[in-house]
Amino acid sequence: MASSDTASSRDHYKEAIICAICQDTLSEPRTLPCMHSYCLKCLDGLVEGDDPSEEGTLKCPECRQECGIPEGGVKKFKVSPTVTFLLETLKNNHQDKEAECSICRKTYKTHTLATIRCLDCNKTFCDTCHITHDSMLEGHKVLDLTGDNAQDLETALQSIKERTVFCLVHPTKPLELYCKVDQTVLCQLCYPIDHPGHACEDIKQAAVNNMKPIGAVITQGKVLVDIYEQAIDDTQAYKADFEQNVDTIADQMINDMNTLIQSIREKYKSLTDEMAKEKESHIKQIMSHQGHLELQRCIVNSQVSKYCSIVDHAHPVEIADLVGQINQKLQDWTQIPKPQFLDRIALQYTEGISVNEGVEIGSVKTKKLCTPTFRTKRILRSSTWDLRVLPNGRYVATLGLLFYASGTWLYDSDYTPTKEIEKHREKNFKNLTLTHKGDIAFTDQSNAISICDLDGIKKREIVVDGLHTFNGITTNSRGELAVCDHNLGSVLYLDPNTGEPNSTPQCKKHTFKCPMYVAINSKDVSVVSDISGHCVKGINPDGTKRFTYGGVQGPDDGQLNGPRGVFIDACDNIMVADTGNHRVILLSPEGRFLRYLMTADDGLSFPNTVTINHNEDELLIVDSSQNLYIVKYRE
Repeated sequence: MASSDTASSRDHYKEAIICAICQDTLSEPRTLPCMHSYCLKCLDGLVEGDDPSEEGTLKCPECRQECGIPEGGVKKFKVSPTVTFLLETLKNNHQDKEAECSICRKTYKTHTLATIRCLDCNKTFCDTCHITHDSMLEGHKVLDLTGDNAQDLETALQSIKERTVFCLVHPTKPLELYCKVDQTVLCQLCYPIDHPGHACEDIKQAAVNNMKPIGAVITQGKVLVDIYEQAIDDTQAYKADFEQNVDTIADQMINDMNTLIQSIREKYKSLTDEMAKEKESHIKQIMSHQGHLELQRCIVNSQVSKYCSIVDHAHPVEIADLVGQINQKLQDWTQIPKPQFLDRIALQYTEGISVNEGVEIGSVKTKKLCTPTFRTKRILRSSTWDLRVLPNGRYVATLGLLFYASGTWLYDSDYTPTKEIEKHREKNFKNLTLTHKGDIAFTDQSNAISICDLDGIKKREIVVDGLHTFNGITTNSRGELAVCDHNLGSVLYLDPNTGEPNSTPQCKKHTFKCPMYVAINSKDVSVVSDISGHCVKGINPDGTKRFTYGGVQGPDDGQLNGPRGVFIDACDNIMVADTGNHRVILLSPEGRFLRYLMTADDGLSFPNTVTINHNEDELLIVDSSQNLYIVKYRE
């Protein structure tokens, strides 16, 4: 047990001479005011690596206490005699061989077994040299060497506090006094020279007096250690509880997420199933209608064939006898049937939204295209070029006759004019659209685009370099301005802030003879009316042609006459103002004819512009007679 205690004590002393910076035995040790000792070279490196703004101080690597650097640098920090004695004692002790007399080895080159060690001389002596040493140097502290290196080391370590510490100024004089005024240790010669008249006391008594506050510091330190250990235990316990809590919550979140995902899957599957049922049911209606059309076609074909056969082969007697039947058939067939499928429906999908507040699942609206019904309201005294519904419930319209714009007006929700918007240049505005930022963008058949707020107050102007004549204007999903350019026969896609062409592929020049109006659907397909080409074209985002409707001037189905306004509803259906034919046509998203929404028979005359009302089921049409038609075309 004693051997174990001795080893533990020796290890404790060894720890005291290890530098915490380099983790090696202290070399030229210096002790900081906080009592931690380091190698001189390590302190030099520490000062060189410190923040320059903290010049003159350094922080202890162990306790982080800020220590002022003495004049002369870190080498002027105190040299701890205790650390010095520990280093000497541990260095001189070698457990693998017996101690030899220092005098005999150095003077006589002989190896004589040492019997004592002088702690003050830091040398070992044999019995003979011991006598000489004691006769010349009385009062030195000596230790008997037993031959057991471990025991001798322990004895030497325990005797360190009994060793004499000599004055650095007077190396032959021991430090025996403590100056209470300057709070420093000194020898008998230092006192009259540097500390005359100062209150002093014996160094040993000063040490005894200082033991009580040191004991208090140790006691309080142990209290703090206990507090920190308890706090560490509490922190570790909290950490474990917190980790467990987080893991539990994470498991709950994963389970909840899986439940919600499954719920969303079931919801969307339900929507898909409903769509499948709607598709199956509606396809049956369509096929039934198609079957009826094919039956009627076969009946008419059969009768036409029969009459052709009569013309070719029948006897005059038989032909003469068919007068009544022929007149009746001619009367029946002169009444043109309306074979269109009237139970058409439009499907509109609203995408789901995932925001911080939660998730909103997508939805599908099924709206049937109904037989158009309309009401009429007369507005201004001039024809309307373009019309849009504003987010605040009001309307804005550009007015003009033929190719000449004449003004811009704001209307309230009852279509009553409330304010005229001033033009920004010599020309009046002609076409308009709403930007993604909620402003109104106007064109005036020049190379400029004017941006106004919803009250018609000018905010800024975009001028595009070059010879341009801008007509119809709208925006795409990226917020770019898509504008018809009469001079280029094309559609330009411009940055709404700078007017510079963006990365969107540009429509080729001379794609159109005279592009007038443009609308863009949910897939960024641009639909453009060509007034001189008598057609409407769909242009893909990459600039390639998607479809063409019309192309031949005329009043028949599939023909157009100077089309102007175009608009696209929420289902991507296309409305076209077939101006010269006094009608408005409804096309599918792929540009196929669906029906006429209004014709001259309804009183429509040269319609210029079309747009969708607030409720999205009503189409607004303005013609040259200053009539505003509000057309309900979907249930």
